[in-house]
Amino acid sequence: MFQKFRNLKLRTKLLVSICSVAWLAFAITIAYIGYHTNTIAKEDAFDKARESAHRFANMVQADLGGAMDTAKTIARSFEGMKQQGTPPRDMMDGILRQVLLDNPGFLAVWTRWEPDALDGKDADFANAFGHDESGQYMPYWNRLGGEVDVEPLSEKMATGDQEQYLETLKSGQETVSEPIFFKKGNTRELKAVLSVPVRFMGKVVAVVGIDIPVSTLAPIVRRVKLFETGYGFLVSNSGILVAHGTNDSILGKSTQEYGFSQSTLNNIRQGREDNTFMISKVTGLRTDYIFIPIQIGNAKNPWSFGVNVPLENVLKRPRQLLYATLIVGNIALLGLLAIVYLISGGISRPVVEIAGVVNKVATDRDLTLQVPVQSRDEVA
Repeated sequence: MFQKFRNLKLRTKLLVSICSVAWLAFAITIAYIGYHTNTIAKEDAFDKARESAHRFANMVQADLGGAMDTAKTIARSFEGMKQQGTPPRDMMDGILRQVLLDNPGFLAVWTRWEPDALDGKDADFANAFGHDESGQYMPYWNRLGGEVDVEPLSEKMATGDQEQYLETLKSGQETVSEPIFFKKGNTRELKAVLSVPVRFMGKVVAVVGIDIPVSTLAPIVRRVKLFETGYGFLVSNSGILVAHGTNDSILGKSTQEYGFSQSTLNNIRQGREDNTFMISKVTGLRTDYIFIPIQIGNAKNPWSFGVNVPLENVLKRPRQLLYATLIVGNIALLGLLAIVYLISGGISRPVVEIAGVVNKVATDRDLTLQVPVQSRDEVA
């Protein structure tokens, strides 16, 4: 290789040497610009996505936290009434009904007391309005049929609420249910149940609950718009999709069905922020995700707000800048090549003339030959 270079003409050597150094410097500069432009674009994109996720997570937290605060207020009211003696059931019904009327976003407001824990008169209310055959106080004020109505909270009417009641009664803590399917008219929707224990003499004697249709949270989730195709979504503590910015057909399904790892699911369950990515099986493109925990009251099972960060769109403008730089740089290199060609000709021509005269002297033995001198530099 070096031997071939030595055999090249002087003008060609100058062209190859200067242009190689110029191209190498150009390549290093482009690589540096491209790498740092992509890095800065990614960092800015993740900062924007994280800020957006926090902002919308706070909105969801405010909605669910407000419902939990309402449930706690009702529970504390019932505790105070019980402390004063025997609370009248019709007055408690009035409180539950009014809370439901005042909050159109609530699907139901309910309470369930342990047998005879309220007034010791369950038998007197058997099959009474809002009671079942046991007479146990468990009114389920709801708007499942469109109008506000009441029925007993039983396994037949509200299985999810029944389970939530037992969980809160046993734990003695505020709880948030996993998404529960329910029928409203002819449609099948998802709801979340927020429940709070009611205590008397240091013992949990009842539970107050509020049912929230997760469709009320969908408008918040749909407001997320990141880098043209990025979207938001809401997941429960166990990783169930509660709301989605673009696809309602997957609600109620687990995030693991869509490729999220067990590590991500563990972080969601433990209320930790998580960053992860997946490669699309369809497009082969990488998409990143950020999960921000949502603490609902004092419940031990937080939810998470996730955002989709489409890196392909994020890096589109940096790539356009890189391509433009390559085009301009190559045009500049072509210009440099033309200039070097002209300059190298001016440098090599006198040397070539000298070489021609020297060869002629060697051949003809004519020492009178002269080299035309047109400059005052070292060659002249």
